[in-house]
Amino acid sequence: MKRLLRFTSVMTFVVCIILLADFTAPNPTGRRYASEPYQTVTAGGRTFCDGTHAETLIARDLSVERNDLTGRQCVCGLEGTPQSACQCIARSALLTNVQSRIPDYVTNSYIGESKCRTMITDERLQLAAFADAAKQLGRPLWLFVRLDTQVSAPMASMVRSTGGDVVRYLVPQGHIDPVDVFALIGLIGSAFVFIAYRKH
Repeated sequence: MKRLLRFTSVMTFVVCIILLADFTAPNPTGRRYASEPYQTVTAGGRTFCDGTHAETLIARDLSVERNDLTGRQCVCGLEGTPQSACQCIARSALLTNVQSRIPDYVTNSYIGESKCRTMITDERLQLAAFADAAKQLGRPLWLFVRLDTQVSAPMASMVRSTGGDVVRYLVPQGHIDPVDVFALIGLIGSAFVFIAYRKH
């Protein structure tokens, strides 16, 4: 019985260490949440999430460059040259011939997009074009949003149909990860049990 308790405490300790390390989440960053809180900007007496900071933060966590700063790879209409100077990686019937949309992150493994809004209602065409391109390229689409962002069920389903997901990733100042809290309690508890039964 004591051996079982010691073994269980060791395994619990290891699991808690892994959870506290925060590198096992099922998205390209490997993290449950962003490595730092998102910044805010104030305009017209209202405070908003700083979208540029959020994009840069996620790029850092992904260990990639923002697409708009490098090759500017984009999703284009079926024919013609897009209005924006970019490299067409896929063409979608959802866009007009001269339209193009530039995802925030493009790699050989996935397409990623960051949205720092509380609701995603007016971006459906853009995200639908990205999902269409992701399926053509055989890459998942990952949509990184705030914890409190409202994403409609059809839009979430559309993203997941590519093999990716909606990742509630961006956190405000003062956010406390409940998983970290439970992991810390488990870490202390398992260490206490191991030490207590080691003496007997």
